[in-house]
Amino acid sequence: MVICTSSRAIFSWTVLLALTAVLVACGNGESAAPLVGVPATDAPRIEVSLFEELLGTIPDTPDTRKSVMINDYAAVRKILELSPTSPDAEFPALLQHFIDSIGSNNTGIKTYLARGPFISGMDDRFMENKKKVYLAFDGRNVDQSVEAGIVPFVLEVVRWRFDPTATAEALAACSECPPADLESHNDVPFYSWGGDGQGKLRDRRNPPAFDHLGRGGRIAVSNEYVYRTVETPGMRALIDSGNGEVQTLAGVEEFRLLVQAMSGLGVYSAFFSNQTYKVGSNDTPDNPSIYFSFPAVLENLKKKRSGNRPCCCRMWRSLPE
Repeated sequence: MVICTSSRAIFSWTVLLALTAVLVACGNGESAAPLVGVPATDAPRIEVSLFEELLGTIPDTPDTRKSVMINDYAAVRKILELSPTSPDAEFPALLQHFIDSIGSNNTGIKTYLARGPFISGMDDRFMENKKKVYLAFDGRNVDQSVEAGIVPFVLEVVRWRFDPTATAEALAACSECPPADLESHNDVPFYSWGGDGQGKLRDRRNPPAFDHLGRGGRIAVSNEYVYRTVETPGMRALIDSGNGEVQTLAGVEEFRLLVQAMSGLGVYSAFFSNQTYKVGSNDTPDNPSIYFSFPAVLENLKKKRSGNRPCCCRMWRSLPE
């Protein structure tokens, strides 16, 4: 089942493919981009969609086939006609950028984004850990994100513009940050904190990027991509996917055919799974917990910005208007 929503129309139809559940939100399309990790050949260059490129960063495993969430924040900014916010702007600018990115413009066009992965800076607790200070990037550096796999070993990927040297310098200058173990896989370096999947409650939301369970995880930074996992095998799998050494979800025909079809629809937020879902169940757009809630969230964020009271809303749960 495919459900597609946009500012222009809401429509649905059944897709007769093995992939049985997709939830998408539509906006303006992206231009084609080459698939990451595919070795160069003498064959003619094949242009693929942005979603295919993003699927090309995720290894094909039974768990990643069960759950893949993609967000295209650049498409949302284009729909809402938002001016780019400098990655060097101060935190109030980031807050305003976040408010604008999940809202509606002055013509009444609304966007419905799924919650982003933790490392994207576009999740429900983005204000509690200012990643820019410690990692030299945050949500303003991110144009797209992918989150795949099953809890607790979820794979996170964000895309656009990053500076590995700036990240190294920011971590070295952080007196609050516990030192990372510097590891590598196939000549790709990554930072590591703690054991695989292990966290400590006293480290919850601590710098540089400990999550709500106190897991520092693994982080790899390149000029175009940032990978995050909570265990080393997942990081190695992401690196191998990016290097074209393993099959990725972009090579799975059911996924590939669906994202190709979506390219012409201008999709900006999509959930893929090979599991059977029922429209109206807790895993469809009929359940507003998948998307950011707008009136309540925006009101709380604006109060936070003005200093009236702290923001305490949970972004993925829809509240009554």
